[in-house]
Amino acid sequence: MARVFPKPSHAGIYSTAHQFQVLDYVPRQRSKQKAKPSTLPPILQTVDTKKSKMKTLPTIQPGLQSKPTLWMTSQLRTPLGPCRGKLDPGKTQTKIQLLRTMLRNRRISHQELCNHEDFLSKLTVELMKAIQDMEESSAMKVRVMLQQQDVFSTIINILECSNQKKLQQMKCELQEWEEKEESKIHNLEQQVEQLNAKIKKTHEELSFVSTYKDREYPIKSVQVADLGHQLHQMKESQQDELEGLREMCRMVLASMSNQIQKKKKKLLKKSSMLTRRLSCTRLGTARPY
Repeated sequence: MARVFPKPSHAGIYSTAHQFQVLDYVPRQRSKQKAKPSTLPPILQTVDTKKSKMKTLPTIQPGLQSKPTLWMTSQLRTPLGPCRGKLDPGKTQTKIQLLRTMLRNRRISHQELCNHEDFLSKLTVELMKAIQDMEESSAMKVRVMLQQQDVFSTIINILECSNQKKLQQMKCELQEWEEKEESKIHNLEQQVEQLNAKIKKTHEELSFVSTYKDREYPIKSVQVADLGHQLHQMKESQQDELEGLREMCRMVLASMSNQIQKKKKKLLKKSSMLTRRLSCTRLGTARPY
């Protein structure tokens, strides 16, 4: 809200300025009196002395500056003593001239005060308008900044929701892939068990053949050697297959984990870049203020 300055009152300004105008009146009147030649007769020296005392009175006592004027006015209106019927023309002329000078000075001071009052009124109006314009512009800037903040907060919320959805989707995909790999490993374990059963059976056959080595030893020995060689080859092949499958599982798991980590890093990098851009845009909009 614009602050309203109170309009200066005429009475207070006039009384304060009038006091200083009366104080300044004395040197101007003295200079005028010095410039003008004296037209009074020699008998009126006492009147000049009284007048000089009256002139110096406002400079000594500013609080009693209106008393000489009232005293002179009462002297003009009500003559005292036995000279009531007779008026001194020189004294009367001097008093009239003094009153005219004081009236002229008061008019000048009043005009100056009026001009000063007009100037102060115009200045007050201009200041009020400037303050109001400043407050309106500040309010507009604050509204724009609040709107921008709302937009940025909405964008940040949308980005966070999208990142959460993508992360949840990646977690679901990883879980599905782990389940598939576990099923594959389970199948391979079943195959290994079957091969172990075959090996056990072959061992049993070998033990049975060894009991009859005395009868059919050469043939059975050759068969046993062949079967042992086959068994060894099957073990090696199965071991190689198992190691290959395990290595392949490790590689697949490592590649999938690397891909997941890369995707996470990309998502985090994108979110950090977006937050930096938003902070930079906030700083760019707030810096001119």
